[in-house]
Amino acid sequence: MRKLRRSSGRCPASAEAFVHAAAERPDEKDPILSREDISPREKEVAKLLEQGMTNLEIAARLYLSEATVKKHMKSMMTKLNAANRTQLLKRLLES
Repeated sequence: MRKLRRSSGRCPASAEAFVHAAAERPDEKDPILSREDISPREKEVAKLLEQGMTNLEIAARLYLSEATVKKHMKSMMTKLNAANRTQLLKRLLES
C-alpha cells in the first residue's frame, strides 16, 4: 500500500509557477491581469483579493508578511484612487 505524504501547507511549486506566469502574461479577458498600472506582484495580490481572501490569507498564500500585503494594497489604492478594499476591487475590475 502506498503511503501518502503529508502536505507541508505550502503551495505546490507548479501552482506557485502558475500564479507567477498568470501575472506575467496578461489575459485580455481578465481585467486585473491585463492592467498595466500595477506591478506583477500587485496583480497576484489583487487576484487573491478578488477571491475574497483577507490580508493574512493572501500573505500565507504568497509567502509574504501581512505588512507586505498591506503595503501592496496601499500602493494599489493610491494608484487607483480607492479609499477601501471594496473600491479597490471595483476599480481593478473596471476595463
